[in-house]
Amino acid sequence: MNEIIAQLAEHAAQESAVLENELNLEVSVDDKSYQIPAEFIRVFAELIIRECMQQCEPEAGLKYSPNALSSRTDCRDKIKNRFDIE
Repeated sequence: MNEIIAQLAEHAAQESAVLENELNLEVSVDDKSYQIPAEFIRVFAELIIRECMQQCEPEAGLKYSPNALSSRTDCRDKIKNRFDIE
């Protein structure tokens, strides 16, 4: 797992409270079943989105139109690199 994603998951676990009556997502991996608290999923997704937004902030000194393909490509590449995605 990418180090950034691991840190975000840990942060989400610390921020989310497990409640008795909370809806959970049941996930099966390699014939094992896991319950993931809904609040953890919400916080984890929010943290990932915030990381992506930070990667798309304009860099000082770079000049491109907000609608330019180069700005979208730059943002996409930063997100891919941040999360080690090929």
